[in-house]
Amino acid sequence: MKKILSILILIAALLALTSCGGDEISVPDGMQLLTDNDKYTVFVPERWVIDDEKLSMAHDADYKVNDNYEAFYAQIKISTSTVDEDANIEAYANEYIEKFKNEYGDSFELGSGIQDYKKGTVSAGKEISFSLKKGKSKDLYRVTFMKKGTNMIEISYFANEVEGLFDTNLEDYEATRENIILK
Repeated sequence: MKKILSILILIAALLALTSCGGDEISVPDGMQLLTDNDKYTVFVPERWVIDDEKLSMAHDADYKVNDNYEAFYAQIKISTSTVDEDANIEAYANEYIEKFKNEYGDSFELGSGIQDYKKGTVSAGKEISFSLKKGKSKDLYRVTFMKKGTNMIEISYFANEVEGLFDTNLEDYEATRENIILK
């Protein structure tokens, strides 16, 4: 009788362990997992290359360097910070703009200012666009700020304006942003 009871307890324990494997991540079509942690899950397009050293960054597969060692690329970077529960996302975006203005001076050019970012009809955060002049060309940026609880997430997309890289990869950035899961 003890053997049967022991076997039943063992089977119950094994079943409990296998059912506690955690939630399965459902990867959207055409995307791959960039990072998954206790604050967010981020996917990027399958054709993008994930930076193995910095699991919060990816760049387009068409990355190249010319004879002058100038890089032409598009990149997505994810950053997070902990903020107060009642932190104002627009104030945070304004601080971000001021930081870049102070750091880059005349090289910094603000685009359309702070805009609402919506997922469908629901307000999901704020977005800014700007450019930084780099020698003869400039890098174009689009940054989206989203907040859940005390977690602020910053999704940065930037690309060199040469060869239309920014516009070429903009849909990929938008797909990445649309598929972020805040926890």
